[in-house]
Amino acid sequence: MKVMRRRVTPRAGGSGGAPRARRRRHRGSAPPAARRLAAGRRAASPLRQGVSRPPGRGRHFPVRRARPPPRVPASAVTVVPHARSRMTALPLLSVRDIVKSFGGARAVDGLSFEVRRGEVFGFLGPNGAGKTTTLRALLGIIRPDAGEIRFEGSAVLDRRRVGYLPEERGLLEDAVILDALVYLGTLRGLSRRAAAAAAAEWLERVGLSAHARKKLNTLSKGNQQKVQFAGAVLHRPALAVLDEPFSGLDPLNQELFSRLIRELGAQGTGVLLSAHHLNLAERLCDRFLLIAHGREALAGTLDEIRRAAAGGAGEVLELDLRAEGAPDGAVAHVVAALASHARGAPRAEARADGRVRVEAALPAGADLAPLLRALNGGLRVERVHMRALSLHEIYVRSVGGADAAAVEVADA
Repeated sequence: MKVMRRRVTPRAGGSGGAPRARRRRHRGSAPPAARRLAAGRRAASPLRQGVSRPPGRGRHFPVRRARPPPRVPASAVTVVPHARSRMTALPLLSVRDIVKSFGGARAVDGLSFEVRRGEVFGFLGPNGAGKTTTLRALLGIIRPDAGEIRFEGSAVLDRRRVGYLPEERGLLEDAVILDALVYLGTLRGLSRRAAAAAAAEWLERVGLSAHARKKLNTLSKGNQQKVQFAGAVLHRPALAVLDEPFSGLDPLNQELFSRLIRELGAQGTGVLLSAHHLNLAERLCDRFLLIAHGREALAGTLDEIRRAAAGGAGEVLELDLRAEGAPDGAVAHVVAALASHARGAPRAEARADGRVRVEAALPAGADLAPLLRALNGGLRVERVHMRALSLHEIYVRSVGGADAAAVEVADA
């Protein structure tokens, strides 16, 4: 094997065979005296003493203080709203003209509505009207065929800012309750510690702290619903979508959920509530959308939909009559007298105590003279009462027909 040798040219004035010494010496190999001298020079640098120097080849430049801006009179200042302030004017959720079909059947047909921050919005309709399809579309579970859905002004849904309570059970039945809630919290962007704290807080609020280490399938249906509710809201969502939250709850726990939903709204959360318990929805919701066959039937506040229901009838006249000794057909004459002015057909119902309850929805300023003449036909009037249309009555009038029988009416 041939070995290549490199010839080293001797340095002038040095030893002939000695290799050239490196020009750079490692910092750590400098003599102590040299290191002390360099440190002293750095300490005495003009820039380190607050004295400016003209720029040279180094990276240090003179330090110049900016002049203060000139003073502007307050009257000349125009205040521009902050971007976040402008955002609060946007609806939390905006749905515009969405359409969804399955095969040849159109489940949602051009629905539009908005949910605002801090309000409870009632989304009501019979079974098969398109409510669940709409909820799944706005949550991104299914894609609508047409229309626009915006969350906080954006077409992109931030799932971490949304809580969803589905109608069906969504948690693993053999999961430990606390562990399942912590897992849901981490999916919504919480740290494990924050999710554990929120889960413990919500289990206490729904009265299930003692069951935290139990499995979900050991609880009753109502208590399982409590766990699902806690999982939907423990991360403090901006929007809570609650699909039939009162399902499986007794009246006491319905009151508990009603209070918790009101608290969510008071804290600024927008609540989209789909429910068949119309008496609870009437007490909770700020605005309503009633749909039938995938289309809007009525929309607005309770007073607005009262005025719109059945051609503007906003009040119901209730008469309790005694017909003993009255001529045959006396009650029929009263019903006929009311029918000439009522919005919809008056209703007469015989009570177990012998009285007859007559009800009719009347517009404001209705002429009651024919009614008074009919009442002189031998009937005894025991009670006269005017009341507002209930949400149940509005629902029946707006949806109507066989669809009304599909609704659970808790106050019936």
